[in-house]
Amino acid sequence: EGELAGAVAAGYAAAGTDTGHRAAGTDAAWALGHPQKVIDFGWRAIHETADKGKAVAAAFYGEGPRRSYFQGCSNGGRQALMEAQRFPADYDGIIAGAPANYWTHLLTRAVWDVQALLNDPASYIPASKVPAIENAALKACDAIDGVTDGVIDDPARCKFNPAVLQCSGPESDACLTAPQVAALGKILSGPRNAKGDVVFPGTPPGGATGGGGWASWVTGTSPGKSLGYAFGTQFFTNMVYEKADWDFHSFNVDHDMKLADDKLAPALNSTNPDPSAFRARGRTLILYHG
Repeated sequence: EGELAGAVAAGYAAAGTDTGHRAAGTDAAWALGHPQKVIDFGWRAIHETADKGKAVAAAFYGEGPRRSYFQGCSNGGRQALMEAQRFPADYDGIIAGAPANYWTHLLTRAVWDVQALLNDPASYIPASKVPAIENAALKACDAIDGVTDGVIDDPARCKFNPAVLQCSGPESDACLTAPQVAALGKILSGPRNAKGDVVFPGTPPGGATGGGGWASWVTGTSPGKSLGYAFGTQFFTNMVYEKADWDFHSFNVDHDMKLADDKLAPALNSTNPDPSAFRARGRTLILYHG
């Protein structure tokens, strides 16, 4: 509502959509047994909003909009790329922020992390240990860019070995137990298939503390209380398997990711790398992350 009000205050006609369902941000129970709602969520509702929004504006003002723009972040960024790729005539300009566009693999990583932390209760890393993880990563990689400033400039260049955190004496928030070190290694590496190949990047080292950090997304404030847990388990429970009693302990990267791809990638993933149809119309796409 705030974004719509801001757009209207700036002189635009503005539209938004709940994509056909009403629920809290991580609740996907609405999708259980309703595949058409998943399509609405994936791409149809955004396109319909563009069409109907332009029609309403034309009916009210007597002429359609001269320029149309879309902006969204996270799932909204996924939707933004979906518009550019699937309906390149809908908008003249699109802003795609932090797009969750490889949806099926991103949420495969989420459940991979959940298993790493929770399959064995001894593996769970409490939020109180997250600062130690960040400090160790900074010690290993902060200076790689030539400036020691508390920021890992290029996490892909960071060769951070979680074993440096293993407790050599009594356990404390300054160190990790052996099972926690193993869990951290899996989180950093990302999900791997049976051949050992990484199928989606892991969580990069650095930036673990603060707002939107690991205590929110990865470890949670307690077991099963992370956003990653919520998004991952809700997706596979309600959209992939459509079984309210689906158990994350049964998750298998090779089988479950393929099932997610085969069933839902066409509706949810906005990963087409060819921008020619959008570019041919003289449209503009701004993509940002972070």
